[in-house]
Amino acid sequence: MKRLVLKGATFVLLVAALHVPVELFRGPAPFTPRDRLDAGLGQGADLVYFGDSVLDCVSQADGDPRPLPRMVGDLLPERRLALAQGAAFTPELFEAFVHYLKRQSRRPEVLLIPVNPGALSPYWEPRPMYQFRSEKFRLRYGDLTALLLLRPLNALKAYPLMPIPLQEFHAAPVFRGGKQVGVTRDFLSNVTAPPGMSVIEGKFVLRYMTPVTRDSRGVSALRRIAQLCREFGMTPRFYVTPVDVETGEREAGPELRERLAANVQVVREALAAEHVTLLDLSTTIDAAAFDWPREFGPNEHLKERGRAALAKRLASFVQSGK
Repeated sequence: MKRLVLKGATFVLLVAALHVPVELFRGPAPFTPRDRLDAGLGQGADLVYFGDSVLDCVSQADGDPRPLPRMVGDLLPERRLALAQGAAFTPELFEAFVHYLKRQSRRPEVLLIPVNPGALSPYWEPRPMYQFRSEKFRLRYGDLTALLLLRPLNALKAYPLMPIPLQEFHAAPVFRGGKQVGVTRDFLSNVTAPPGMSVIEGKFVLRYMTPVTRDSRGVSALRRIAQLCREFGMTPRFYVTPVDVETGEREAGPELRERLAANVQVVREALAAEHVTLLDLSTTIDAAAFDWPREFGPNEHLKERGRAALAKRLASFVQSGK
């Protein structure tokens, strides 16, 4: 066993030594979300807003072109807001950003962190291209360490950059009413419907109706974020992203609202164990304020009216925690 470990370590060192000069010459790949966060912190940001594509979505029909973070920031003129945001960002990636923040000489006072129910689903959580392994590594250990070690660690499968094969993602179970109704592959098409459902019904089932547990990857990451914030003197404000429950209920039945509420309760109890509250905004926005109907399937993107209503609630939440 010791001999195998020694051989593995020797291989890592050899691969690293061979590619280090090339990697150092090339330099680190761009990391726009982190660089944007750095710029905000450099300007004295005391509030960092985490998020996915909901934060930069603006409808083509909107008269007000401000994305959600700008609306929130305009309601909090006494604060400086920075972003840690990108399409399909996950709770585990948010956790890596918090590790990055804890190493900064000046940390923000408040972190505003959405809990997107879609991100906890089989549509999102096990998707290979949503794992952000390189980004997580760079945030945790720095660009230089990543330049030296990511390639050899990936080659050895000690830290694979694509840890979930596409076949495994396609085989992830999808549930409805406590029963498995298929696997992810059955629900991904925008043309072919899952067995016994319409296309749009299947999209709502895939995104919101599989049970979330206390041990789910995303829920566990949210708990660790709360622990890190407590340890390093930052205040987390967790809220549930609004969902188009009105349309979802019409397409998939009342059990969608019930399952969404049950999943939110799981997250609420997990965060309560860390002495952190959760603001549930999952059912606060009506169907007409969502922008997803012009896209391929339901998501949490909002039109101007929805963003304005959400921004008002979030600004109050940042200030009072309620």
